[in-house]
Amino acid sequence: KNPRVVNINNFRLELEPVNRFILIHNHDKPGAIGSIGSLLGDHNINISRMRVGQEEGSDKTMIFLRTDTPIPEDVIEQMS
Repeated sequence: KNPRVVNINNFRLELEPVNRFILIHNHDKPGAIGSIGSLLGDHNINISRMRVGQEEGSDKTMIFLRTDTPIPEDVIEQMS
């Protein structure tokens, strides 16, 4: 059985940290998740799992993405 993470620095989200994954800090606003999905899709990168956790009492979110293929560094830089 794989380990599970249920809380990271006041962000509540449940995830299995296996294979290829990335954690993205973001703000909860319309289009934030869509822009990440579009960017990955433009580079032919499939998201196999996604979880979003919000910091209690704020608009900050943490997005967990697991992908089928590695995300190139230049694409990661475009996410920030």
